[in-house]
Amino acid sequence: SRQMGVSAQEVQRVFPEVVREAENGYLTVSYDHLAAPMIEAMKEQNREIAKLKSENEMMKGYLCKKDPE
Repeated sequence: SRQMGVSAQEVQRVFPEVVREAENGYLTVSYDHLAAPMIEAMKEQNREIAKLKSENEMMKGYLCKKDPE
């Protein structure tokens, strides 16, 4: 079966508290502790997307009034 994951080194730069070094020297990610920050990041992205969509609609409105064609 296909497995998916994240790079422990990349996660460690942002959330070092969720990365541990195993006995074999490999880094492991504690995914259960990563879920909450990921959900918050998605919420933040959604807020930013909504803001950009609103700004885009305002600009379209302005441009359409300026040049109705």
